[in-house]
Amino acid sequence: TRSLAYLISPALGGFSAEPLSQYPRWGEKTSPWVHSLLEKYPFLLPNLIGVLGCLVTAVLIFVAIPETLPEEERRRFQDIPHEIYNTVRSWFRGGTEQERLPILLQGGALPPETSGENNSNSHKLRHNGEKDSIAVTPLWSNNSARSHIIIQWFYTFVLMLSDEAFPLFCMSVRGGLGVSESTIGTILSGAGVLFVTLQY
Repeated sequence: TRSLAYLISPALGGFSAEPLSQYPRWGEKTSPWVHSLLEKYPFLLPNLIGVLGCLVTAVLIFVAIPETLPEEERRRFQDIPHEIYNTVRSWFRGGTEQERLPILLQGGALPPETSGENNSNSHKLRHNGEKDSIAVTPLWSNNSARSHIIIQWFYTFVLMLSDEAFPLFCMSVRGGLGVSESTIGTILSGAGVLFVTLQY
């Protein structure tokens, strides 16, 4: 999915950014208020396309994908404000009661109650009276958890570098490539073709 998005999104963003500069003939045919709007906000079209894509995706998920969570375990809409309040409150109290459950026992094993076939009610577990909350130090001392965290850091760094820093480097006139948005979209779409080919 990410490869397909990486193939389509840069092209849409690159060819729709600054439309008055890229397509001056089209800009002359637009109405005055559209022309002034796009002149003031040259990157409005890529953002509108992104918003429209998110809305269409949300509607398709709501309509086409069935809910697998049992009815009795679903959250009610009126409970969401209360959950938001509890979450914000937990930030100043060392985490919620559910977050205080041991993530990893000594040696990296999960608690017996959360492993095995009968774990359908594992989300209902409560702490057994202990007040120790999971902090960075005990989590970092676990070899398996530390390795996963470091790998996630490097993976996130590479994603941020390719998604944010590389387009800025391409656009920069001083010290960069100084290419247009459409060219950047073409380059990233070519990378998307490579990703799709290697993945599938």
